[in-house]
Amino acid sequence: MFDTLFAAVAEAVFNLLLQERGLTERVRAVLRIDPERRGFQIALARACSDFTQQHPAWAAALFDQHFLTQPEVVELLSRLLARRGQPDPARMAALWAAQLHRADPASRAEAATVAADFLRLLEAELDARPELRALSESRDSAAVKDNTDTIATEITALRRDLPGGEACYRLASALARARRCNRFADLAALGGDESFLTATHPPVGDPLAQRETWTTLERLRRAAQEAHTVQTSVSRMVRSQALNRALAEVNEILTGIAQVPRAERELVRAIATAWRDLLLNTAAEVGQAAPTKPVRNPYIIGDPVPGNRLVGRDDVLRRLEELWYGSANPPSVVIFGHRRMGKTSILRNLDGRLGSRVHVAYVNLLLPGSLRNGAVDLFVKLADSIADTLRHKQAPAPPIDDAAFERRPELAFERYLKQVGATLNEQRLIIALDEFERLEEWITNGRLPTDILKTLRSSIQMDERIAFAFAGLHTLEEMRSDYFQPFFASVIPVKVSFLSRGAVDQALANPPDPEFALDYEREALDHIWELTGGQPYLVQLIGHRLISRFNTLSFEQGKTQAPRFRRADVEAVITTDFYDQARSYFTGVWGQAQHGAPEQQTMLRCLAPHPDGLPRARLCAISGLPERTVDQALQTLCRHDVVHELDGQWRYTVELFRRWVEMGRGG
Repeated sequence: MFDTLFAAVAEAVFNLLLQERGLTERVRAVLRIDPERRGFQIALARACSDFTQQHPAWAAALFDQHFLTQPEVVELLSRLLARRGQPDPARMAALWAAQLHRADPASRAEAATVAADFLRLLEAELDARPELRALSESRDSAAVKDNTDTIATEITALRRDLPGGEACYRLASALARARRCNRFADLAALGGDESFLTATHPPVGDPLAQRETWTTLERLRRAAQEAHTVQTSVSRMVRSQALNRALAEVNEILTGIAQVPRAERELVRAIATAWRDLLLNTAAEVGQAAPTKPVRNPYIIGDPVPGNRLVGRDDVLRRLEELWYGSANPPSVVIFGHRRMGKTSILRNLDGRLGSRVHVAYVNLLLPGSLRNGAVDLFVKLADSIADTLRHKQAPAPPIDDAAFERRPELAFERYLKQVGATLNEQRLIIALDEFERLEEWITNGRLPTDILKTLRSSIQMDERIAFAFAGLHTLEEMRSDYFQPFFASVIPVKVSFLSRGAVDQALANPPDPEFALDYEREALDHIWELTGGQPYLVQLIGHRLISRFNTLSFEQGKTQAPRFRRADVEAVITTDFYDQARSYFTGVWGQAQHGAPEQQTMLRCLAPHPDGLPRARLCAISGLPERTVDQALQTLCRHDVVHELDGQWRYTVELFRRWVEMGRGG
């Protein structure tokens, strides 16, 4: 019975629409398609089912063919289907009450509320029917121009003093002004126009303030403000970031266009599409903007990298946080890795990363020089660093008794640590020894006693809140066992390796400088990765030299340069001067190959002429060395990240180091 009823209602509604004048042929074609009629029937049936559950008594009186197919009701239903605005529930209630012969005001008011529920349920079901979407888009698209042309007139006709009037006025005013943006300059000006910005905020307490369109207007407001930033900022990075944020806002509007009420949906779609095109056209201009003054060099090639520029080391920092932050008994660690990998930068940035409960006393063992006074100089340096760190963190720092350190440095340091421990409470102390291999050097040349590591170990065993962090090129196992044996059982190794490809891209293309005005082509970044393998110092050095070359050519020689580095620019800075500038790195890696397993430098010389590497058997043949010697040399070099094996081929990890050795600079 109900299927017949809903079919009859659908037939009446569709026939009424087809008789209307002014319909486009596209709309008429949609109305004639059977699936659309069936979709309307299904939507009507589902709405009636939900309505019956909510208002069973009213449903029994409402759902009959006589009522639902009478011309006035068919016209109301057709308004929903044809997206001609919201039908008036009061009109349906009046027809309903007349059928029930209930004309008293209370019955009419209740009927209006119930009718509004029915129309809301039906509208939701119509919106959910994909086969009816073509009808909605056809009619709404055809009406966009008319809405735009008449919206100014509608604004002036609005009574702002009536309930909902102020909200309607602001809504219409904001959309009208947004639609009139034909140039990017118009859009940017809108972002600085207080009257537009005010119109995009709903009036407080207004009954129409919950309308989804206000969320859309908020996005339009933010997009316009970002466009204003693009227009007024002199920083290419700031302009680029603002442009990206504006595009993101507009794209969010288009993605969620179905959530915008039908009355404004197509107008909002037209505005967002036009704004997106204006922003995309401007993107090319922003990307081509060239610096008008020398570019400040953001790359660091000497001093330790400060925290906001330390890229690609989150894994190491997280590991140290896990070990020390919140631990009642922080373990000692050895931070080791290839030369110039950023170990010092990690140590120098730890104090700010671990919070107020963990103090990191940093000691660079290269600074005490030759340690002329032996253990006295070492222990005084350690005590000074601890005191400076505590004072910097506004924690109590016991005074240092210089005379006591002169007389018996080991005992004085032990007593000083006891005094420090008495002030720590719930806090922790990490004594970070950078370039810790110097300890072995001083022991070997007699500057320090052979049991100095045992003394350091026993000093911190007195207090579980104190630990050491050694940083250097080696693990403790690679050092002389009789020196570092006291720490073997308790020290946790933490390796610092090469930067990932993504971290290299980030360090070069997005340095933490808001005024950085240059960019890299993908091929340039890829080539830097191929040359360095992610070695941080060499990555920074190449970037530094690229900036220097750009400034020299652009502002000293007057040669116009594109603000994007290409592969050819990268090759242009890898000169003899480059290898001279990086000499300390290359000679350091080469010199390290003299220690440990024998014949490491022989392996490096044999591999240098072969960029694609050599198999182990070929290395044995070329070098004339026994397999065991070759294996030991390769494994040691591999452990220090100098070479690696890939698909059976042994090759250099850093291509630039291979070229340096091939040029014979290692001797």
